[in-house]
Amino acid sequence: MIDPRKVEVVGNATTGFAYILMFVTLFLQIAAFNFVSHIFMCALIITLVLVGLICSIINKDKKESIIRSCLIAFWLTNLIVNLIIH
Repeated sequence: MIDPRKVEVVGNATTGFAYILMFVTLFLQIAAFNFVSHIFMCALIITLVLVGLICSIINKDKKESIIRSCLIAFWLTNLIVNLIIH
């Protein structure tokens, strides 16, 4: 049986770590853009937010699912735009 509390903790932890990486990535974009590290960081962020999205879907939390879906869309857009520009 899946414990909803543990799933929520995992989802919040991965998304919280993704938020930290988002700020680091934005800072690195401004300070010194590196093509390879940007791809790696964005892929890691998208993966972490995707884990959080799956956890929120398991818990049937619609609000968190929508927020995390928007984060994934934002970072995919960020990755694509920066790859086109650079």
